Amino acid sequence: MKKTKYLPLIGILISAFFLYLALRNVNFSEVWKAFKLTDIRWIILAVFTYIICFFLRGLRWKYILNPIKDCKTIDMFYVVTIAFFANNILPLRMGEFVGAYVNAKKHNISKSSSFATIVVSRVFDGLSLILFAFILTIYLALSGNISAKIINLLKTTGPVIIILFFGSLLFLFGMINKREMTIKITRKVFFFIPESIINRIAGIVDSFIGGLKVLHSPKNLFLTTIASISIWFIEASTFYFVSIALGLNITYPIAAFVMVVIAFGVLLPSSPSFVGVYEMACILGLGVFGINKDLALTFSLLVHSLQFLVIISLGLFSLSKENLSLKDIKKEV
Repeated sequence: MKKTKYLPLIGILISAFFLYLALRNVNFSEVWKAFKLTDIRWIILAVFTYIICFFLRGLRWKYILNPIKDCKTIDMFYVVTIAFFANNILPLRMGEFVGAYVNAKKHNISKSSSFATIVVSRVFDGLSLILFAFILTIYLALSGNISAKIINLLKTTGPVIIILFFGSLLFLFGMINKREMTIKITRKVFFFIPESIINRIAGIVDSFIGGLKVLHSPKNLFLTTIASISIWFIEASTFYFVSIALGLNITYPIAAFVMVVIAFGVLLPSSPSFVGVYEMACILGLGVFGINKDLALTFSLLVHSLQFLVIISLGLFSLSKENLSLKDIKKEV
């Protein structure tokens, strides 16, 4: 316990380092000038599209849960927004566990199965982003908007990311197809602990595998895939609308590419809400297309604050609808 209390501090230090890099050599008068010229009409449209993403995430989670339990999309919307809310104010990405707990309690399913459905959704997020990045890179390379240096960098890092997410998916398929073998291996791995605890661990693993049933449902698997792609397509529109509001002369594919860079960038350990890491990833993504740091920072602050305020607002609304307290949920988690 004494060691784990320092883990949030590591994330804060990483965030502070990247925030320093993001703010270094920035002309803040230019940043403020860009803010003042922002067209609020496009910001409102960006907010609307970002909210749609949460309904799509709720719909996707419903598809993943369908083989286990039939749930309403609006209920899943509440759970998703509570999970994102927790991720933005609690350390160590606790939102994933908060979401699993709230979903399990609301729909009367095991916490392990509930967490498994979150793992599935994250794997599909990764695979969708990989597909998005692949298509965007080819398009931007053919149109001459991306340099050979960046393409070579993607060639180096791409295979690692692909192996990570496809490997995760294959591992999950292996668990559900070899359920009994997985439980036997679990028992052998923990042979050195008391039988009562081994039985409990085996039960958790079995419940977790039960949450992977969507992988054996072609219909729900297809709908999950379509929903995952749609989520990122709509979210990229949020970035594009903010770029128009700011007068940033970039196309939708460039805005989508920047979104992908940020999405993979925030996988790094950081403080709640990915402060610093988000901004630096955005600056690097826009820098590929020659956008100066002042304007790139303005864009990142605008998008990040927009997303943060939407998440906080929706999270508080959903907590009130579900008559829940984040403090109590945190204790349970």
